[in-house]
Amino acid sequence: MDHASLLDLNSLDRDALLALFSAFQEQQEQLGAMLAARDEELRRLEAEIESHVSAI
Repeated sequence: MDHASLLDLNSLDRDALLALFSAFQEQQEQLGAMLAARDEELRRLEAEIESHVSAI
C-alpha cells in the first residue's frame, strides 16, 4: 500500500477519530458474527459427515 494513501491519524480531530473508531468497532463485530456463523456451519457439516460415516 502506498504510504501517501494512508490516513494521517494525527491530522484528525477528536470527533473524526471517534467516528473512525466506531466504524472499526462495527466492522469487528460484523467479522465476529461472520466467524461465529462459519463455525456453526462447520459444526453442522462435521455432524452430518459423522452421521454418514457411522451409517457405513
